[in-house]
Amino acid sequence: MKKLILLLSLLGSLLISSAAMAAGVASDFSKEEAAANLFIKSLNDTTVTYESVAGNFTPALKENLTAEKYAAMLQQVKEKFGNNKEAKFAVLQRFDKADRVIYIGSFSKENLAQLVFVFDTTGRKPLMSDFALIPVKAENKDEAKK
Repeated sequence: MKKLILLLSLLGSLLISSAAMAAGVASDFSKEEAAANLFIKSLNDTTVTYESVAGNFTPALKENLTAEKYAAMLQQVKEKFGNNKEAKFAVLQRFDKADRVIYIGSFSKENLAQLVFVFDTTGRKPLMSDFALIPVKAENKDEAKK
């Protein structure tokens, strides 16, 4: 009987601790998702300002991606990818000091693209430290057979 009570109390404490750990992950992910969604929105919406998007950047990214460089990057995205039609969350990868959030998007000039966001999680709030837009090309059936 004592072993059963000990086993149940151990199981209960494990469940409580795992739920507490999951709450932290969910909180970080919701902040990362909001930052990524704002960035994605800025690809089409000119009312989204650099200041609002840069509020989610690490100091190093803010230093490297100034307002002028950000505007030029948006122009390059428009030229290469076109307008963003949609973006859907695909993957969250957690690492020791960073998270990678990947969306799959559709653009007017590129059918599919990955929108990859890297977040530094060492501070109080996860901050975007890097991003990339990567076109996804489907293999031709002839090329796949080779």
